[in-house]
Amino acid sequence: VEPGEISAFWVVVPVEAGDAKKGVLLLRSPYATVGAQPHTLALELTWEAILIAILSLLLILWMTRRYVLRPIRLLREGALAWKRGELTHRVSFPGSDELGELRDAFNEMATALETQHVHLARKQADLEESLRRNQEAQAQLIQSEKLASIGTLAAGVAHELNQPLMLIRGYAQRLLRKENELGPKAREEI
Repeated sequence: VEPGEISAFWVVVPVEAGDAKKGVLLLRSPYATVGAQPHTLALELTWEAILIAILSLLLILWMTRRYVLRPIRLLREGALAWKRGELTHRVSFPGSDELGELRDAFNEMATALETQHVHLARKQADLEESLRRNQEAQAQLIQSEKLASIGTLAAGVAHELNQPLMLIRGYAQRLLRKENELGPKAREEI
């Protein structure tokens, strides 16, 4: 001990998070407090324990926010992006723990959804093309049926007109044969 320096003892408290050591908390207490009244020593140790507890709690809160809540928030944002149809969105944060595995599973699911979406879009385009061709064929069939109906109608009208005309022709030929027997006045009337 140097002259003028107060003798003290040190308390070393390791700070760990899971299996990883994050640091060391050093507490210094002068020997004078060790020899002091038991009540004073207990009070000082209580305050030091409260301080250690508060610092530990703050460290735990920070680590929880950084290593648990942030990844969960990013996973939620990714799920909402996929819900909006942004299938190219991927979740990204460091880590290979359970949340990292969940992130990888989410990203694999997004890739599968994107692939299925592309496949369904192709199928939809094929179906739309088939529908368009079917509609064209149906329009052509309807046009053919209309033309066939017009042809049938024209044949019926021609038949109906042809029959009276044939009768008139027959009468006219008959009259022309008898023309010689009739006089000029009857011929003029015909």
